[in-house]
Amino acid sequence: MADEDLTLTIAAAATYGFDAPQEAITAACATVSEATGQVIQPAVYEVSVRSVDAALTLPKWPVLDVLRVRYFDGNGAEHDGDPADYYRTLDGGKTVLRAKPRRMWPNGADRDDAITVTYRAGYDELPPGLRAMVANLL
Repeated sequence: MADEDLTLTIAAAATYGFDAPQEAITAACATVSEATGQVIQPAVYEVSVRSVDAALTLPKWPVLDVLRVRYFDGNGAEHDGDPADYYRTLDGGKTVLRAKPRRMWPNGADRDDAITVTYRAGYDELPPGLRAMVANLL
């Protein structure tokens, strides 16, 4: 799924203890994010799909939390699923969301946003290697 399919809904302004202007930290984090494919500063993302067979790959990583699973039923009514009904695994560096045993993904409306997962990705605390990369850009 391409970045165009994601909607950035909230951006956090983490400083990670660097003594630099927030704009410089944000720019350095964006550069490291682009180079590594990882979200550096925590942010909230949404991914919407028509349906899910067994698993849904969340394109932004590392995933910190699944905040919401929203779906539309066959009548077009909106419902909230329980994020606790799903578990995360890693597959090729991406986070995959699967339904827990005896649970299933909702079957519903025939629309592009039939199922929307809202999740938070990024680092609350930077690992040493990423921290060094950001520090080198400040």
